[in-house]
Amino acid sequence: MDDVQTEGLCAELILRRCVPKAEMIPLDDDLELRAEVERRLAAAGLVLTSWPGVPFFGVVAAEAFRSPERLADFGLSKRHQALLLYLWTRLVAPFVYGHQTVPPSYDALSISRATLKRELGKAWSQKTLDLCLGYLRNLNFVEAERGTKGSILHAGPMLWLAIDHPRLSTYLRDYKALDFAVQRVLAEREAQAEQMVATDATS
Repeated sequence: MDDVQTEGLCAELILRRCVPKAEMIPLDDDLELRAEVERRLAAAGLVLTSWPGVPFFGVVAAEAFRSPERLADFGLSKRHQALLLYLWTRLVAPFVYGHQTVPPSYDALSISRATLKRELGKAWSQKTLDLCLGYLRNLNFVEAERGTKGSILHAGPMLWLAIDHPRLSTYLRDYKALDFAVQRVLAEREAQAEQMVATDATS
């Protein structure tokens, strides 16, 4: 095993925290190399994460080194975490909450900034929302859809890779609000699909 290659992969993962799998092909092709990378990351209190259908590897703090607040190793304030949870219910939960399905792509669902502002209410000023979204974008939790100048957002790879979805789903299962949020997103998708079919039929 090439120590230089192993060290290089570890350094790249630690520095970037979110790396396209296309740039880390050896980790998929060489199980021994991947095991060694995972061992070295674990020695530093880190975990290599991946998710089916998401073409990225992520690096997060090992469970034993996380503070009681979820995702505190990313330096997220409680407001950041609240926004992250909301984005998760809209952009990820419909695929993983009670279904455990593989998404067609990690960015399959989207939401507009206008919808975010309207649904979050008066507790969020536009400036606060923009600052929090900018921070989450820098950490790859959310991405702007191309050609929309940032007005349309979709899940970034870390919204999939940095969260323990089964654990979070279990924690929130007693909250009917989550069931409502997921069902609403699914209903919106169905309505959009029906609208597209109707449009195609009349064109």
